[in-house]
Amino acid sequence: MNPHLKYRSNNAFSWTRADMLLLIYDRAVTALQDGVGCLECQTRPGGGMSESDLVRARTALQRAVLAIAEGLNPDLGEVPTNIMRLCIFVIDQTRGESLQAWQSSLRVIQMLREGFVAVADDARILEHAGKIPKLDVTGN
Repeated sequence: MNPHLKYRSNNAFSWTRADMLLLIYDRAVTALQDGVGCLECQTRPGGGMSESDLVRARTALQRAVLAIAEGLNPDLGEVPTNIMRLCIFVIDQTRGESLQAWQSSLRVIQMLREGFVAVADDARILEHAGKIPKLDVTGN
């Protein structure tokens, strides 16, 4: 096996669910920042937003938020249910072109990400101890 490919495969197998979820949150934050940037350009004199850039930002955001929502189990209590409600709020707020709505959605996703960062180390420990199922990167 090519040593580079071997390194990459080992690196992938060391990922945890917490790492993956943080990456998804980062992608949502980036998409929201991109959308806010597009909408801010619209408010500048002589500035105009590129509709395709906003569509790309919205699509990337929706994919990330749906990935977050897909991992939630509302049967496990109030926390996942409330996160689901916030995901729905973000999707709803970013359907339009309101700068304030996009900024509000950015604050919500950043808040959720910060909350998850606070427990990510504990989640990694639980996953390595086998108390949380390991991330299946093989597709099995």
